[in-house]
Amino acid sequence: MHITDHYWLDNIPLCYLYANHACKASYPSNDLLFVEKALDNYARFEILSRCAWHMGKFQQGLKATEQALQAQPDTPHLLNNLKLYREKVGMDYTQLA
Repeated sequence: MHITDHYWLDNIPLCYLYANHACKASYPSNDLLFVEKALDNYARFEILSRCAWHMGKFQQGLKATEQALQAQPDTPHLLNNLKLYREKVGMDYTQLA
């Protein structure tokens, strides 16, 4: 996940690509020695929450934000992201009707 920090701001599409891939990966059940649980439970979803907004992937960003908030429920910027995503996704649904 450290690679996403490298690409954040300078290359958001590439950052999104890595974050999206990380969020799809399952938690390793046999190789736990070098797994950082905080990265697995929070960071990969938090960075995807940020990237998805810039990529126009609002549904995915909403889900990533909710996942990150499960790990750290009182994170102010994620609570703000959640509000923005809900507004955006709600607008998209009303525009389809």
